[in-house]
Amino acid sequence: MDFINPELANLVCSNCGSRNIKIGIGKKKRLKIFTIIISIIAMMPFGNIKPRYICQDCNNEIA
Repeated sequence: MDFINPELANLVCSNCGSRNIKIGIGKKKRLKIFTIIISIIAMMPFGNIKPRYICQDCNNEIA
């Protein structure tokens, strides 16, 4: 499984070294939300939308 449990792992930003990390849907939020809405209306499964870890200090997206 590709999920990192924040309680078990010390997440550190690779760009700035900060530990101020949050979970989000990443960049391109509007596109992902639009995909989810269209998928619900069409009753078809949407693609693989994984949560992303985002640095609060430099906005670097950690996959």
